[in-house]
Amino acid sequence: MTTLDDLLGYEDEEPEPERTGGGFDSAWWWLAKVALVAAFAAFLVWGLLRLGGLSVPYVLIFMVSLVARILLRLLRWIDPRPLPRTLVRPSGELVSEDQANASHSDGLVMATARWDTRLSWVKLQQDKGQFARTVQPKLVEIIDERLRLRHGVIRTADPDRARAALGEPLWDFVTAPVTRNLTPREIAGLIALMEAI
Repeated sequence: MTTLDDLLGYEDEEPEPERTGGGFDSAWWWLAKVALVAAFAAFLVWGLLRLGGLSVPYVLIFMVSLVARILLRLLRWIDPRPLPRTLVRPSGELVSEDQANASHSDGLVMATARWDTRLSWVKLQQDKGQFARTVQPKLVEIIDERLRLRHGVIRTADPDRARAALGEPLWDFVTAPVTRNLTPREIAGLIALMEAI
């Protein structure tokens, strides 16, 4: 059993990297470099503007360039340190068995569970238009995608070819809203037609 001291202890972790910082001389050298780069960039911008017929004070361009460079360097300097490895990838003791197994679960299982929830919700609601509002638009998206991938047809751009590829039952399902909730047998038939596209 893991104790609280074990979880909060830092003995096994890597030491945090030290920030490289110099003394007073290195700060002046850093500022001088930034000022020189800003002066060169400002001179280029000022020259281009003068060639374009615009008259902008060089000092203004230099100050904007200098402030921008200093701000970028300061933002890089105060960038947060990376998280320790133990926080990014927890050890095996901290992860339960069901969490470890869940990371390998299939996305298809999660998608079918979501569909199962939607279909059972439609059944529980007993609302005649619920299927048309929640399930039909998603099925139409799947049909459109299969039609595009298998036949190279976009339903809205070429409805005649799409109608020929889908057939009348699927075309009616795609173009007209369903006025009632479908039975499981009708949904199974619809899915069989979708798979045959």
